[in-house]
Amino acid sequence: MTDMWFKGPVAEAVQTVTTKNLVFLVFIYDDSEQSQQLYTTLANEHLVQLIKQKTVAFKMQKNSEEAAMFGQLYPISRVPVVYYLLQGILKEFSTENSTSDEIMQKINTLCPAQPVKQRAATDRKNQNQQLKKEKKADEDYKREIKQQIAMDRTASSSKKPNPSSSSQPSVQVIQHNQCNLNIKQLDGTSLKHSFASSDTLGHVSQWIDANRTDGDMPFQLFAQFPNRDFNIGDEQQRLIDLRLCPSATLIMKPIKNATSAYHRPKKSSGWLDSIYSAGDTVYQSVSAAAAYLVTPTHAPEPGQRLGGESREERQTYNGNSVNQEKKSRG
Repeated sequence: MTDMWFKGPVAEAVQTVTTKNLVFLVFIYDDSEQSQQLYTTLANEHLVQLIKQKTVAFKMQKNSEEAAMFGQLYPISRVPVVYYLLQGILKEFSTENSTSDEIMQKINTLCPAQPVKQRAATDRKNQNQQLKKEKKADEDYKREIKQQIAMDRTASSSKKPNPSSSSQPSVQVIQHNQCNLNIKQLDGTSLKHSFASSDTLGHVSQWIDANRTDGDMPFQLFAQFPNRDFNIGDEQQRLIDLRLCPSATLIMKPIKNATSAYHRPKKSSGWLDSIYSAGDTVYQSVSAAAAYLVTPTHAPEPGQRLGGESREERQTYNGNSVNQEKKSRG
C-alpha cells in the first residue's frame, strides 16, 4: 500500500504529473475511523496497481502545512476525502463511502488515453513511414522508366539496317505509342500517368486539373533536360512532337499573377466590373488578331480557409501557487 504514495515534495509531484500527463490523486486524512475506512478501500490490490500506473498519488494529513496550502486552492469541505485533479483542474472526489470499483472507474475515466509525448512520437513514426513509402514508389517508377528506355534502345539497335546490304544508308525512325509522364505538383507530390503519344499537351493539362491533389492554383508546365517552359501555343502540340516520348518529367509552376485569360473571379461589383470588362475587350481584340492562340481553361477559384480556436479560463496548481490562464475565443 505504501509503495503507491509519492515520496517527494508537492512541487515535485506536480511536475511529474505535468510531464507524464497523469491524474493527480490527493488523499487528505485525519485520525478518525472514517479515514481508516477510506485508507483500507484504497489498499485494494487491483486499485493499488491502477493508481501506480495512471496517477501520482499524494497523501496529506489534515493539519499539515501542505494540506493548508492545498486548501487555499481547493476548499476542503470534509475529511477524509480523495481529490482527482487533471492538468490542475479538480475533476472528481471520493469519500469513505466510495468503493474500490467506483474509485477505479473515476481514474479510468479521467486518465488520458495516450500521453502527449507518446502521441507525438506515434505521429512522427507514421509520417516517416509514409515518406519511406513515397520514396520507394518513386524509386520503383524510375527503375521502370530506365528499363523501358533500355528496351527501346535494344529494339532500335536491332532495327538498324546492315551497311553491307545496301549502298545507300537509311535513317530508322522510332515511333513511340505511349508517353509515360511523371508530373510534380505544386506541393512536391507526384502524379504518374501514361498518355498516348498523339495526345496533346492540352489533354495533359485537362487530366491534371481533374486529378491533382494540391489545390486549384493556376499553373504553367515546365520540363527539364533540356529546360523548357510551355505556353498557350504549345497546348495543341502532340506529346511526341514536343519530344516528351517515351517518358519525361513535367513540373507545375504556380502562376502568381494570373490574368483574366487564366482566371477571373465569379462575382465582382463597381469599379472591378469595369476593369474586368476592359480586360475582356483587350483580350478579345488580341485573340481576333492572333487566331492561332488557344484560350486556356479557366482555373478554379482559390478557396478561403477559415480557422479559429476556442479556449477556456482555468486555475492550475503547481505545488506552491495558482497559475491563472485566461484564454479567449480567437
